[in-house]
Amino acid sequence: RLKPFWLKLCASLPVWTGPMAPLTLTVRTSPRDSFPLEIEDDETAEALAVAIFSLKPDLGEELRLAHKGKPLKEDVELRAAGVRSGDVIAVAKKVPRPAPVAEAAPAAAAGATSGHGAAPSGGTAAQAAPPEQPEALAQRAQDGPAAGGEAASGHAAKLAPPAVPA
Repeated sequence: RLKPFWLKLCASLPVWTGPMAPLTLTVRTSPRDSFPLEIEDDETAEALAVAIFSLKPDLGEELRLAHKGKPLKEDVELRAAGVRSGDVIAVAKKVPRPAPVAEAAPAAAAGATSGHGAAPSGGTAAQAAPPEQPEALAQRAQDGPAAGGEAASGHAAKLAPPAVPA
């Protein structure tokens, strides 16, 4: 049996309402500029970035978030990332990548075919016709390591398409 003192004590304790708890965070956009933000702890870092963008649109849509010096991944919940009420979240604009994938593919193909006669004599390897490139890879795989191919490791033979007779 509980005595009246314990009944009053138990009644005065806060009731746990579930896993959601609001976090009051300090969002730091620069060494001199910060603002408070309230968000639920079950939200993701991406939702936090959207909330920050809605309050400070001049930062841009693509934001990098860091908590205690570590970057926050977009799909991780704030609770799982160890974010607690009162913590500081550092925010910075994402820097665009210098080389898009579309431009990197010809450069990679140029590096793979240079020195093996796939490029026309007056141009660069990047100007070679795309159908010639797979044939050059297949030829290098058949030539073996003595001719500069990667057949010694077996990687080129696995990656190169079969040679098509002309």
